[in-house]
Amino acid sequence: MGKIFCIIGKSSSGKDSIFQMLEQDYPAMGRIVLYTTRPIRIGEIDGVT
Repeated sequence: MGKIFCIIGKSSSGKDSIFQMLEQDYPAMGRIVLYTTRPIRIGEIDGVT
């Protein structure tokens, strides 16, 4: 069975940086965007960003 990492935190707290480091160490790891409470921003793709 695989591992699940849950990266949560305030805006600009470094979540993306941590994910990028994990992605380098575990290249087969994927990204799942489960839920957000804010409206989608211009340029964002639903379920991706």
